[in-house]
Amino acid sequence: MVISMVQAIVMSQSPNNQEAHDHALVICELLDTAIVLILALRIGFVHRIPYCSDRRLGVWILSLPVLSVLLVLNFVYHAWVRDYLKLDWLQMPDEEGLTRFTLLTHCLQPAIVEEVFFRYIVFGVLRQHCGIHATILVSSAMFTICHVHALLSMPYLFFVGVVLGYARYFSRTLILPIGMHFVHNLIVTIWEAEA
Repeated sequence: MVISMVQAIVMSQSPNNQEAHDHALVICELLDTAIVLILALRIGFVHRIPYCSDRRLGVWILSLPVLSVLLVLNFVYHAWVRDYLKLDWLQMPDEEGLTRFTLLTHCLQPAIVEEVFFRYIVFGVLRQHCGIHATILVSSAMFTICHVHALLSMPYLFFVGVVLGYARYFSRTLILPIGMHFVHNLIVTIWEAEA
């Protein structure tokens, strides 16, 4: 969360300097990755999620329409925020379009690092002490708070965290939430560049 706050401060200090934003983003993403890697190595293997039924194929099939609903909600929510608050500048994540830089910093790195942290480390630790619904809600709240640099997107991001938490739980793997996170960010990045 501290890294997200630093990123928000740096971006607010130089609102029109894309180079400063890119440097801040790279530094923050590298710090996030290092912290999650250290935590993952320190904590080690988190106990498997107990699950009584093997419906994983159904969860994978259902993930496509769920992801579509998430994307529609994203576009509707952000259009509403832009119109209601008269914020023409609000773009998610930015206007660069799909470049190698945005693919890495907006799509791939967040999908892997955030999912390992929130849906593996935090989820696993909380699951040892809480029920599944509390685990998903608390880890989703943490996911939301760590996106403080995207303040107006936080209500939507909480919902995304809940969906990814349940995808993690029902699929019993990180691959599904990582894939959903990556595709979500990829489509949003392309859409916002086109809009």
